[in-house]
Parts: sequence; structure tokens; C-alpha cells
Amino acid sequence: MIYLGIFFIFSFIGWIIELFYRRFISYKHWINPGFLKGPILPIYGIGAIFSFFMTTLDSFSIFTSLLHIFILGVLFSFLEFLSGYLLLKIFHIRLWDYRNVKGNILGLICPKYSLIWLFIGGLSYYLIMMIKPFLFIIFNHDFFINLMILCSLFFLLDLLSALHFKKRLFPSKKASFFSYIYKIGKNITFKTKHNFKEKYQNLDCQHKFNLFFHVVFT
Repeated sequence: MIYLGIFFIFSFIGWIIELFYRRFISYKHWINPGFLKGPILPIYGIGAIFSFFMTTLDSFSIFTSLLHIFILGVLFSFLEFLSGYLLLKIFHIRLWDYRNVKGNILGLICPKYSLIWLFIGGLSYYLIMMIKPFLFIIFNHDFFINLMILCSLFFLLDLLSALHFKKRLFPSKKASFFSYIYKIGKNITFKTKHNFKEKYQNLDCQHKFNLFFHVVFT
């Protein structure tokens, strides 16, 4: 449950950060920074879970802590690239664009913002390390357990709503994975029924009666 709590808390904090960043630095007006309708950016929540995991590892020296922070910076950049690539390829949406920044890869990550992710990774690492004892106390309380279940439900509904909106907004010529599987199943069912009908019609009365008796009484 603590991982779920960290996910939602830092996803909300990340949403607030990105909201004000777009308002006062990049776009200069209020805009929802995420793909979902709710105030949540999953990339921050997932990154915070990695940060929490890093704090559970032994850190006997400054070098070990810096190594953990460096790994977190790489993970944050990888999450940014992966989420941006999936949004671009599946949903045809580019929520950020680094194509004008030097050293970018597909306009999804670049050295400049990777350094920012490194800073955010270090900040989350030490922040979680400080508040970790309180997190165990808070998220073992029944109220917060029920709250996390409720947040999970709203997150799932928000995600399903976004996927449905994408399907209406971008009716792709290529069938989605689920529609593809559905068509395969439908074709198999149709062919099976068609083949069974042909074989049944070719049976004589005695075999038809035996088949009927077997289906109904066995």
C-alpha cells in the first residue's frame, strides 16, 4: 500500500510542478500538463517508487548515494522517453517537444532536461529518505488505505476514459490490439459454426439423434 501512496502523492506533486512550469515558463498560459483529465502525472509517481526503492538499499558512503541518484536520473530520463514514445506512436500526441534543443533524441529527451531529471531524482531521493518513517505510519492507517483504493478507482476510470476518447478522436486505420484479437475470435467462431453446420447437415438421421443425445444428456 505504501508504494501506491507514494505513486499518487508524487504524481500529484509532479502535476502541480508541470502545471506552473507551463503557465509561467513554457506556454505562458494554463494548460493541463498530462494526458489524463485528473491532476496526476504517472511518470513522477513511478519515478518516486524507484526513489523509495533506492532508499531501502545500503548507502554507507556519499559515493553510494551519488550513484543511486545518478541511476535515478537515468531512470527518469528513460521513463520520459518511453512515455513520450508510447504517447506519440499509439495516441499521436506529443506533450513535450525537444526537437529544437541540442542533443535531443526524437524530440523526447535531451541532455538539458536529463540534467533536470537528475536534480529531481536527487531531490526525491533525499525527500523520501527524510519522510519515509512517516509514510509507514500514515499509509498503515485505515483512512489512507481506503483513500488509496478510491484514488486507484478514479485513476482507472480516468485512464479508460482517456483511451476511449483517443479511439474516437484518432480512428486509426490499423486495428487496435484488442479489436484485432476480437476479430480473430469472431472469425474462428464463425468458421467453427459454419463447419459444424455443414458436417451436421451431411449426417444421417441416426447420427444426428446420437449427437443430440450426447450434447443434451452428457
